Amino acid sequence: MGNKLKELREANKLTQDDLSTMIGLSRASIANIEAGKQSLTAILVYIISQTFSTTPSALFPYNNELVISIEPIEQYRERKIKNKIAALNKELEAIKNKDK
Repeated sequence: MGNKLKELREANKLTQDDLSTMIGLSRASIANIEAGKQSLTAILVYIISQTFSTTPSALFPYNNELVISIEPIEQYRERKIKNKIAALNKELEAIKNKDK
């Protein structure tokens, strides 16, 4: 994926700094991804594909058959928030039970 990311970035005349600002990663992370030293989450693959108006599977040129199933960002965020609320409620319940 790193080579493809670099190709897309350069084809769009973007620096690593430009891309890092656009997708919310550090320039060092972009460099590590391009060098193959850092892996990506499905969400980042989705964000990068949207940034370059392509599909997530297009970012993996070694396998044109690859299909990635990605949860929409809104659903991902909602699920993370619900999980955090559930964890906080559990902590609160434990504190209440401790005080009894």
